[in-house]
Amino acid sequence: MAAGGRLRLITADVAVQAQMRAVLPYVVGTLTAHGTAVTLEGVLLARKAFGGLAITYTGIAISCGGALVLGRRAGGGLAAVWATYVWYCVGRLVAFAGFGGLLGARGARGAAARAGNRRR
Repeated sequence: MAAGGRLRLITADVAVQAQMRAVLPYVVGTLTAHGTAVTLEGVLLARKAFGGLAITYTGIAISCGGALVLGRRAGGGLAAVWATYVWYCVGRLVAFAGFGGLLGARGARGAAARAGNRRR
């Protein structure tokens, strides 16, 4: 069954099908980043790194709010909403990786070594 046939199972409205096709790359982007971001968030919660989480979510809230306002003013529609969600996921992923020590000079190896030293 062709992609158009699958979309017809969801809706017969051609305009909705066109929007679904247009935002598909954004949907893939969020699915790619979301799982890793949630996992890293769990690591920070387990470490009780609440400061990093608070900084991240403050920055994400302000930037996502601004992005949604700009997207609306620019007439970005559904694509602007999905682009903001991509930013939400990727922004969290990068921030959580940074606060988790994965982006430092020693990267993941250094983070693992530091975690091992804390257990002693």
